[in-house]
Amino acid sequence: MDPPSLALPLLDAIVRRHANLSFHCPNGLHLRHITPYLARMLFRAGFRTLRFGFETVDPDRQAATGGKVNNDHLIAAVRYLCEAGYEASDIGVYLLCGLPGQTAEEIDGSIRFVQSLGARPVLAEYSPIPGTALWPEALRASPCDLGNEPLCHNNTLLPCGGYTLSERAYRELKLKTRMPPPPMKLLDSSGDNR
Repeated sequence: MDPPSLALPLLDAIVRRHANLSFHCPNGLHLRHITPYLARMLFRAGFRTLRFGFETVDPDRQAATGGKVNNDHLIAAVRYLCEAGYEASDIGVYLLCGLPGQTAEEIDGSIRFVQSLGARPVLAEYSPIPGTALWPEALRASPCDLGNEPLCHNNTLLPCGGYTLSERAYRELKLKTRMPPPPMKLLDSSGDNR
């Protein structure tokens, strides 16, 4: 958050010192803040493994889960990062899997969208947390007794995907994320291929 005050001064200091460092960001950087300049500075400072929280390609679910980013933010960020020198394999994009009511088709569409940009989709299994905005919906969507059994909160169980996401569909989606992305097509701001 606030790259001009926080990230950019740090990146500038690393670049000025000619530090031969490699950084890895597995926890999901914010797509909305990636600019051409920030992308170049990340690359020059030695940030090699980048992960971004995107969650889903579905605009309705994006809004329902807080509206932090949208499809245009991802398109722009991938374009800026590739122009800065990153390879597609450097850009991982987290997609939520197993949200209450989420279908395999929605997740598949998100995987295909990320891959169409040349980035790597990474599934992040949803874990219901009591007291969050999605908790009441998670209680309704889960075949497990989430309210009384904390072990059912474990995301490896896909506790909220039971009615709309089978274990077989989940395994197939995981395999799709491991497929190499098609040749990269960068989009301009209007969404046209370049």
